[in-house]
Amino acid sequence: GVFTWNGKEVFRSQMVAGYTMAITGARFGDDGYAIERNTRYADHKGGFEEMMKNLFSGRPLNGWSLRKVLETVDNYDSAVSEIQTMPYTSTEYCIISGVQKGRIISRNPDNVAHLQILDQPNYKERSDYIIITNFDYFWGDVREWFDPTGGNGMFHPRRIAAQKYLNSTVEGEITYDDLWNTINDKGVFADTIFQAIINVERGVWDVSQPDVLPESQK
Repeated sequence: GVFTWNGKEVFRSQMVAGYTMAITGARFGDDGYAIERNTRYADHKGGFEEMMKNLFSGRPLNGWSLRKVLETVDNYDSAVSEIQTMPYTSTEYCIISGVQKGRIISRNPDNVAHLQILDQPNYKERSDYIIITNFDYFWGDVREWFDPTGGNGMFHPRRIAAQKYLNSTVEGEITYDDLWNTINDKGVFADTIFQAIINVERGVWDVSQPDVLPESQK
């Protein structure tokens, strides 16, 4: 949906019927940003109980808090600051990109567990991209290897398949087509509701529904 105020677009978000919170969204402009949420499994014992305690204490749900960021924050740096400090109900990844910058924020309910920042040293990543699925691979989370959702099944992590394609490109020259081919690769393609390529500087909002693998990937 496209959300406006006095006839001017404030932000847009790919919505799911009956779900009012943000999953993927963007504010366009010279200092705009896009955000995307990924499930992050708890990295410590008692994580589920912690989530339930936060939920029943009345904390806003993660998606609602991120929707309020999209509504009220008009620039990348302020959005990053808000996302890194606001209380969360549960663990989650927030992927945020701006104009020639970006980071993946691995959140615990009360703090930031880990940061991946574009164009800085990151674990097993080139400087021109950052990547995450649903596991803390930078800490050796073995659950990544038992994820059955990728096209190649268990023991073939989607993240590794994506990096294999990205690492085959010329560093610093990843194109739109490279991104498209990466997210639609058989080993990366998963049971997701939708996928997106977004460029806030150029106004690109390309959201697709990956219901069926492309013929070339079957």
